[in-house]
Parts: sequence; C-alpha cells; structure tokens
Amino acid sequence: MPMMKEMKAAQQRQTVALEEGWKEMDVEKICATVNDSFRMQDKCEELIDEVVDVKDASKELCDAMDDLCTGYVELAVSASKLCAKSVLLDVEPYLSEVFTSKWEDGEELVSIATKTLQDWFQDLAVWLPEYFFSKLVREC
Repeated sequence: MPMMKEMKAAQQRQTVALEEGWKEMDVEKICATVNDSFRMQDKCEELIDEVVDVKDASKELCDAMDDLCTGYVELAVSASKLCAKSVLLDVEPYLSEVFTSKWEDGEELVSIATKTLQDWFQDLAVWLPEYFFSKLVREC
C-alpha cells in the first residue's frame, strides 16, 4: 500500500502544479499531461483486472487502485480543460475587439480568430486522444 499512497501523492502534486502553473506552460506540455494521465489510467485498469483475479486481494487494495485510476481520469480531464483555456487565451485578443471600431473599420478579427482555432484544432487532434480532443473542442 505505500506504493499506492506515493502514486496518489505524486498525482496530487501534478494536479496542483498544473492548476497553479498552466498559464506559463506550453500547450504541448499540458497535452503531455493529458496523454500521460490517460496511459496511467489505462495501466491502472489493467492492474485492477489482474488484482481482482487474485483470490487474496483485499478490498482496501482494490479501492485504493480504483481511487488512483479515477484520479488519473480527473487529471486528464482537468488538463484538457486547461488546454482549452490556453487556446482561448490565444484568440481572446481578436475576439475582444469584435464590435469595436477596429471591427467596424473592416479588420478581419473573426476570420483571424477562426483561422487560429483551426490551426490549434489541427495540431490538438494529433496530440490528444480522440475522447479528450472532443472534450477540449466542447470546452472551447
């Protein structure tokens, strides 16, 4: 069980670091957190399946593993939401000028924002698993 506690503590440290420092992080690093958490969750699921087959597996161990697995999913979802916020921060300067004199004078603010989002989505579709990419798009 000490191993499970240490993994949970590491997961919590990663969550705090992400929540506190996401604005300074590259989007690629945030995507890496999504991917790493997704892979860890998958490995936890595999391990849970193996442990459940063992007759002597304690309920406490199974619960701790399930909690760890859930934490990785939550971390991946949180990271995908923060990734969406990073993308929106990139287009915010253009969208904030819509309906202003710049926009009325014919500046292509919406078209620039749209093109920027298209560029981001094209990259993010490659960098993220489909499930998390779709969550990111909905968040944007």
